[in-house]
Amino acid sequence: MSSAIGSGSPVILCIENNEVHLRLRRAILEQNGYAVLGATTDIEALNILRSSPIALVISDHMLGKTAGTDLAKQIREIRPLVPILLYTGAMPDDLTAASRFLNKGEPVETFLSVVASLIGE
Repeated sequence: MSSAIGSGSPVILCIENNEVHLRLRRAILEQNGYAVLGATTDIEALNILRSSPIALVISDHMLGKTAGTDLAKQIREIRPLVPILLYTGAMPDDLTAASRFLNKGEPVETFLSVVASLIGE
């Protein structure tokens, strides 16, 4: 867990099965004032979601055996109002449970703008 949790910073749950990508995303978000919790599996992500005050979920779509769209549906059952950003290389067919899709090829500035808009800043 990040030490920023409890400091009033919005807490973002990042779900990414590639640990290098997860570390990079965490670093970018933390440098911009967010507290970040990371998960590399759907089970880990759902456990964090149940026990932490999450302001936004950012999830990859291809999570090994689980698709991000399927995970988004499970997240909606636990926290129906938490925004979910699917951050992936190709747009999934079904975005009904997600709040927004963003291609990983977009510039960091676009990524941060979308994050801020979903959190309501």
